[in-house]
Amino acid sequence: EQDDPYLRLSAEETIRVLSPAPSRTIPYLARLLYHQNPAICRRSAKAIVVTAGLSGPGYAEKTGEDLVLAVRKWWEETGGKIDWAKDEKTKP
Repeated sequence: EQDDPYLRLSAEETIRVLSPAPSRTIPYLARLLYHQNPAICRRSAKAIVVTAGLSGPGYAEKTGEDLVLAVRKWWEETGGKIDWAKDEKTKP
């Protein structure tokens, strides 16, 4: 996965315009955290961070495999226990 600055700016602008995916998609994104392709795992982790509104030192400074591992841990300990099908306004 290349880190193209123009692609990143385009993606960030798209997220601002379209907003993150609905929180009910998080369980589906979490499945991709365990995909055999590491690039898919990284993209899934980034999408979960944005969609679930995860912030703080556990996520903000991490990239690559470190981010994937942090998001997997969050999913296994916390995220997997949340009913993501509930109203979008009840995000943690």
